[in-house]
Amino acid sequence: MIISSHVVITAAAVAPFLTHPFTAPKAAAIFGIAVLSHYLADAVPHWDYQLSSVVEGGEAGRDRRGFSRDRRLFLKDLSRAALDGLLGMAIAFLMLNLSFTWWDLAVLSWISFSAILPDIASMFFIIFPCAPFSWFYKAHVVHTSYRWKKGPWSGALFQATTVAAIVLVLKGLFRFL
Repeated sequence: MIISSHVVITAAAVAPFLTHPFTAPKAAAIFGIAVLSHYLADAVPHWDYQLSSVVEGGEAGRDRRGFSRDRRLFLKDLSRAALDGLLGMAIAFLMLNLSFTWWDLAVLSWISFSAILPDIASMFFIIFPCAPFSWFYKAHVVHTSYRWKKGPWSGALFQATTVAAIVLVLKGLFRFL
């Protein structure tokens, strides 16, 4: 799934933990739920945008780490991921009814970082192919067979529908807790 989807799903899943006072055990619970929800969300058939800067195997134009030698592709991917993450944070901000305080923004940042940590670790594995990055990468590779292959517009629409359904289910479950 794309970054914004992971952030929104995690925000819905951790909403009950956002009560005051915000404690270390709540932060740890958010982290655990976020990482677990990342893998569960990726188990659902979904769409991902292609990273232009990551080059497969022995393709020409690849540096020793697996990235394209064309740094413009890296900047394009970084810009896309940043906009994607900011969109997810904006939706989560509104969904959780947060305020513009340093504390709420710090909590939102923690939720967002925790939600996308498996993706970050997988990218680091390309650069540094060792533990602990390899653990995340091996767990993350499992979901690649579930990717939506019909195109970006239908894939994005399918993913938005899937995320909305997950959020509605989570909100419905939390009413009974």
